[in-house]
Amino acid sequence: MTTGQIKAFRIADNKLAESDWDQEKLAQELKMLMEMDYNIEDIGFSDKEITRLFPEEEEGEVQIIPEIYQILVTLENEEQQKELLERLISEGYECRALIS
Repeated sequence: MTTGQIKAFRIADNKLAESDWDQEKLAQELKMLMEMDYNIEDIGFSDKEITRLFPEEEEGEVQIIPEIYQILVTLENEEQQKELLERLISEGYECRALIS
């Protein structure tokens, strides 16, 4: 597991048990996950809980965690992957290639 996955698993495990939280430490851990582009809603925190953990920033705005939607497409070869990736990027989508 990656460092982010380990952190997320540990927090999700505590969330499922509805443990009492050290709010400051929880906010620090979640902030680190967000900086790793980890969607913390995936580990069970609602928008309301996230807003409570991250009160208004200096500029007066609450930090919003964007929703992320992903699609996994299986292709026959690297050339198809390259073509599809280029097409999606040209249409304005944020894309990454995954080879497994």
